[in-house]
Amino acid sequence: TVTVSTDPGCKWTANSNDNWITITSGSNGTGHAAIGYSVAANNSLDRRVGSISLAGQLFKVTQASTCSFEISPVTQSFTAAGGSGTVTITTPTGCSWTASSNAVFISINSNMSGVASGTVTFSVGANRSTEARTGTLTIGGATLTITQSGATPEPEKLYFAQIAKGDGVECEVLLANPSTTAVVSGKIEFLDDNGFPFTAGMADSTTPGNVNFSLPPLASLSTLTDTTGRAVAGSVRVTSDGHLGGMVRFRVTGVGVASVEEGKPLSGFLVPVRSKGHLNSGIALHNVESTPLVITLSLHDKQGSPVSNGVKTIGVAAAGHFAQFISELFPVANTESFEGILLAQVIGEGKIVAIALELGSDPGAFSTLPVIPLK
Repeated sequence: TVTVSTDPGCKWTANSNDNWITITSGSNGTGHAAIGYSVAANNSLDRRVGSISLAGQLFKVTQASTCSFEISPVTQSFTAAGGSGTVTITTPTGCSWTASSNAVFISINSNMSGVASGTVTFSVGANRSTEARTGTLTIGGATLTITQSGATPEPEKLYFAQIAKGDGVECEVLLANPSTTAVVSGKIEFLDDNGFPFTAGMADSTTPGNVNFSLPPLASLSTLTDTTGRAVAGSVRVTSDGHLGGMVRFRVTGVGVASVEEGKPLSGFLVPVRSKGHLNSGIALHNVESTPLVITLSLHDKQGSPVSNGVKTIGVAAAGHFAQFISELFPVANTESFEGILLAQVIGEGKIVAIALELGSDPGAFSTLPVIPLK
């Protein structure tokens, strides 16, 4: 029905302007009244708009079409790697529809429109974030919701280029969890020159080659190598599911103690070194890559000039270790009373971490040296 409001005694008429709209009551009258009308079924695929002329005014009537759109499925899930998917739209032949993406990480690959039932294919890009995300496709007015999980966080890693055991040398690995809320779990691996696990003789562990740990918030861990037996050296890799801080403390019987924080992966660096009297500088390297690296080591005097016979190229295995004193690295160079710089550069792509130490025979003649990145 539609109501007409006017003053008593005022005449009016009602007429349909379309054959699918019929006046069923109150086609004319005076004063306030209600007019009844009916609408015939719409057998077309398009909606239609008609009208009734009533007291000199138009009353608009809108009727939907017989087109309906259903999609299947209405939700889809993807891993962080992304991938492709399909969605089916069902509708009578002749009903037109379009498909559109409402998210930048979702792309429609085929069938962006149609006039009957069909299939839409789409792709979801990789999610580099650790956060999950949601996006939608609109197809014929229906909504497909797409959820994608976040990427798995890369494990945290700490590297120490030198650790040793036996022959009066003791090393202590110290780790600390700076989080006030999270438990951090992981393992400490001891790797030999070839990058293989070796038994570091940890005094508080019976696990050869590694120590597993779980550190509560603000907790720390200390683990020691064994001072007995023959001397063995390698490097340390710490892998964890959260951020840690750490250091290695070296203790040489009768000489002293020196400590060094975790090494930073670098493609090139320099170290101030000397080989003088009873003092000798040494360097230890750890290859953080999964492939072997070639490294050039060179000596430069205090003025920056290259030292004669002071260049050596070495190979370090994947995850491998290398350590020598200056006098061992350059046996032909005149290092008997030398002060200057040791320069290390990776040839090609890749990074290493380093520890530099100075050791003497007198008590207290044991210290760490700075590893300075190249600019």
